[in-house]
Amino acid sequence: MQANSETGVGLGQNMRFSDIVIDDPNISLAAKGVFSTLGLMGNSCSVAELTSRTSDDRQVVRSALEELERAGYVEVSNETVRVQSTGSFGVAP
Repeated sequence: MQANSETGVGLGQNMRFSDIVIDDPNISLAAKGVFSTLGLMGNSCSVAELTSRTSDDRQVVRSALEELERAGYVEVSNETVRVQSTGSFGVAP
């Protein structure tokens, strides 16, 4: 397993990219849920589309996205959310 130098989390054999975030102990359950929802919706969805999929208000979703962005898992630009590639945060695919 090659670990991310910042989180210590890495990809083991048969580990999917999404498992990295789910397994990261530094990420809240709220952020993990948002990331999982992004996986269902596809890359480059809007914050509004994401918010429409939950009973949480926009601020809760934005807070989770900011947490994921600080960790390097997503990028939010012009209200569009993009999942970063594994290479973007130091994990070999």
